[in-house]
Amino acid sequence: MPSLTLQDLRNRVYAKLDDNELLYPGPEVDSAIFEAMRILNFSTAFLQTSIQLPIQTQPNRRWYDVPTGIIYPSKVEYEGAFLEKLGLHRIGYLHPQWTKETTQNTGMCVTYWIPFGIKRFIIYPADSVGGSSIVVTGVQEVDLPIQLEQATQFPNEVLMAFDSLAAHTLMLKESSQAFSVSSTEYQAYLRIMKKIAIYRGWIAPHYWIINQAAQATKETP
Repeated sequence: MPSLTLQDLRNRVYAKLDDNELLYPGPEVDSAIFEAMRILNFSTAFLQTSIQLPIQTQPNRRWYDVPTGIIYPSKVEYEGAFLEKLGLHRIGYLHPQWTKETTQNTGMCVTYWIPFGIKRFIIYPADSVGGSSIVVTGVQEVDLPIQLEQATQFPNEVLMAFDSLAAHTLMLKESSQAFSVSSTEYQAYLRIMKKIAIYRGWIAPHYWIINQAAQATKETP
């Protein structure tokens, strides 16, 4: 996985912008870089970490908080064993009384985890004894580079999407002709993301809002 400094990332973005540092000052480019890093990490989970909950399981407790430092969870381990992931509707279908069931009254060990939003999750059945460890794996918050020599690791496929997204974001402030050029970068970004994204609920709001505004201006008599 390539390791690139903030200066490396700046150079990649400026290469898309004809090295126009006058129109695109460094702080503005950095802002677009940081936005692209956050979006791509959220969508592709290229930065992941595992964190043990600061508390052990408590008797009959089923709701737990995702630990600080993880944006959203992807896996949950209970006492070193990975739990099977289920959706909230699915657990309700399979176990209608799940809110009352524990390892004691079901005779089951803790088997499933159920995400609830991105900051909480459920274990089923609830541990009736308590005192067990839970480790959550998930998307790590991006450590944004502050110094030009500070490095971040990027997979190659994510880097290609990064170039197009950051350049597109910066070109949105330009004329309608430049905006049209930026939209080709955005389309290139979308083509890459279709192959590598694991979370597909996000659509670039800046692009659609500004594009709709431009269309409305054209249609105004």
